[in-house]
Amino acid sequence: MTTKNVSKKYELTNETTEVKDHLYGRVRTLYRIRALRSFGGVKKGDLGGFIESEYNLSHQGNCWVGDDAKVYNAAMVWGHAKVFENAIICDEACVNGFAKVYGNVRAYGKAIIGGRARVLGDTQLILGAWVTGRKEISTGLISFCR
Repeated sequence: MTTKNVSKKYELTNETTEVKDHLYGRVRTLYRIRALRSFGGVKKGDLGGFIESEYNLSHQGNCWVGDDAKVYNAAMVWGHAKVFENAIICDEACVNGFAKVYGNVRAYGKAIIGGRARVLGDTQLILGAWVTGRKEISTGLISFCR
């Protein structure tokens, strides 16, 4: 989701962690991010969470991956969305709008979290789960829900 005319807001650092892809068993290397400029509550120099590549986190908007959160594979975070604490967003899951995802949330498959939704706690979103609007979910397993 990066465009040529947008200045980069973060960089990948040399700090890495490895995760095992639950679908294919492949080990993926994720990189901690560092803010290159201040935006939306993030200060220049702040360390964020872990992403696999710049594909996972847009340079546009105020979106951010913080703490020890992880975003990888074809998952994407954009807009003004925030993913933090120990949340994991992977496969083709998307977090956008002003959504906030935190706690021990796991979003897999083609899960979508958007609008002003808040997903927290030990919630798992799988397959085609959608959580949008102003919904708040703090526990449970959500699948194919719209």
